[in-house]
Amino acid sequence: MTALMANLQQHGSRICRPGNCFDKYPADGGFLINSSDTYVQQLAALAGLAGFYTADECLAGLQPGVFAQSLRLRQLAPATVTFSALLGNPDLTLWRDTVDILSTDRTRCTARSRRAATPSPRSPTGRRAHVTRSRTRGRT
Repeated sequence: MTALMANLQQHGSRICRPGNCFDKYPADGGFLINSSDTYVQQLAALAGLAGFYTADECLAGLQPGVFAQSLRLRQLAPATVTFSALLGNPDLTLWRDTVDILSTDRTRCTARSRRAATPSPRSPTGRRAHVTRSRTRGRT
């Protein structure tokens, strides 16, 4: 791990280590960032670490657990960030203060027209991007 992190840092890159919930499944102790404070602190000392990937298209019911996880990671590794990729559902506002970087995952919401090479602004992708911007406005 140390060699990987040093190589990333030499190339101006950083990584977010996973420990995420997915869909209806909460993150568990199988991810070392969830089961070992020492591991998190050791990772945080490496220059190639940007932070932790904590939520991947999770349902809103998992938000309290992800919030608790983010608080723990912020205490153990304060110079890092927490990241999520969620669907642009109306419940996106629940996640606003849960992670440092909130993104929407377009893999499930991209709708390409058979005639067009890019999604229409009126496609689900365009609408979800608008929802994300409007629901998270003001967060810095």
